[in-house]
Amino acid sequence: ASEADAMAGETEAELNKLLEEEEVEELEDLPLEEDDDDAEEHEMVVEAPQQPAPPAGSKKRKAEDVLVAPEPEEEGSPIAAVAEGDLTTDAKAADQDDDHEHDAPSEVVEDLVEEEGDADPAPGAATAAIPWRRDQPPSSSAAPGEGSLIRDGDLVVVYERHDRMKAHRVSRGGRVQNRYGIFEFDDWIDTVHYGGVVRAKQFPKKDAEGGGGGSKKTGGGKQGFVYVLRPSCELWSLVLPHRTQILYIADIATVVAQLRLSPGMRVLESGTGSGSLTHALYRAVAPSGEVFTFEYHELRSIKAREEFQEHGIDLKAKGERVEGEGGVWVEQRDIEQLGFPTDGELYDEGSADAVFLDLPGPWKCIPSVTTCLKVGGMVCSFSPCIEQVQKTLQVMNDEGVYYRMMTMEILLRPYEVRTERVNMLSEPGLALPQDAKAGGRPDAMRFEGQPSETRMMAVPSVDVRGHTGYLTFAQKVKFSEKAAEQK
Repeated sequence: ASEADAMAGETEAELNKLLEEEEVEELEDLPLEEDDDDAEEHEMVVEAPQQPAPPAGSKKRKAEDVLVAPEPEEEGSPIAAVAEGDLTTDAKAADQDDDHEHDAPSEVVEDLVEEEGDADPAPGAATAAIPWRRDQPPSSSAAPGEGSLIRDGDLVVVYERHDRMKAHRVSRGGRVQNRYGIFEFDDWIDTVHYGGVVRAKQFPKKDAEGGGGGSKKTGGGKQGFVYVLRPSCELWSLVLPHRTQILYIADIATVVAQLRLSPGMRVLESGTGSGSLTHALYRAVAPSGEVFTFEYHELRSIKAREEFQEHGIDLKAKGERVEGEGGVWVEQRDIEQLGFPTDGELYDEGSADAVFLDLPGPWKCIPSVTTCLKVGGMVCSFSPCIEQVQKTLQVMNDEGVYYRMMTMEILLRPYEVRTERVNMLSEPGLALPQDAKAGGRPDAMRFEGQPSETRMMAVPSVDVRGHTGYLTFAQKVKFSEKAAEQK
């Protein structure tokens, strides 16, 4: 028994020794632990996608190449070195190869976005582009609420109802008289804020309706009132004096969107007319953008120049162009016969971002448009007749440089919001009035004994503006071979 116990003890000791040796071997095979910082750095490097750096000096690139910047890394990490511009020799060589690849001409211009480093316009810059005050800059440094006060000489829009508005120039001693009463300008100046309600001082001898649709007859002691609004491009298109047929809000919004206008762009317009579209074009490219508008009628061009100056638009003349400063140039020129100027006095050839045509024969100046547009620029033509559209599209196709040619017609159907009394069908049954039973009008049927309530209703307007014109858009995608041969 003692020998058996001794043998069992030796066997157990050998087994324990073998187990200890195996544990030591397993520990030796395990990798050494990394520091927490190194491990996090290693993990970030693995997860971060390696994207080629943008070509040096390129101002635009494709939208799909724009990526979200990674979180800032610690100093010395590979990602931090790339973010700081410390590229290796291989990375720089790869960038040079990318530059040569991007130099190749492209038959189709993709959707482009501005470089991430471009600064966004200051808040309210588009609104401040047109202060609507003669020889007075926008009061950006005024006290809170002071900039919204009506000043002497301001242009205001008097709102009577949704289909009745008029523009007035406020001046000392002036007045406005309408169906709602008499309004003295002296009571508005430095007292009333834009968007405020002003009440009539006295009424005409005849009965008048209450102002703003808020009251009925004035004989019962009710006082008429109107709203005084600050002008905008949309309101101005509704109240401006018509010297020619104008574009309305639906067409203007489509033109600005399809031309892809943004601050800093250069736009050419042929057919200033009443200046409705010119205001919207300048607001879209302000404050550093440029609008060159041409009108063949001399008196209309003079009148448009006077209105722009009264509205506070930065009006420029030939020779006053400064790089980085925007403005509006109004010139008298027959674009249909002479084409856009390309002598470099106003702008450089092939530097326009967008061109708008409102002419009887827009196809006649398409070659001139091709010369002025830069590659990727947009052109829009407004024509009331479909035959004009067909001729314009044919000439564009013959030029061989236009892509995405399309024509659209904008039809706006407004709805009127008003209060109406609605009969509730809580109980079945429809009874006829006595006059209908006695042979009266069949449409004189009324619900009898049924409850009713007042509701806000949206009803299609009976005054729907129909066809205005066709909008034709196209994009220039490569240099003109005809222009190169002529040179």
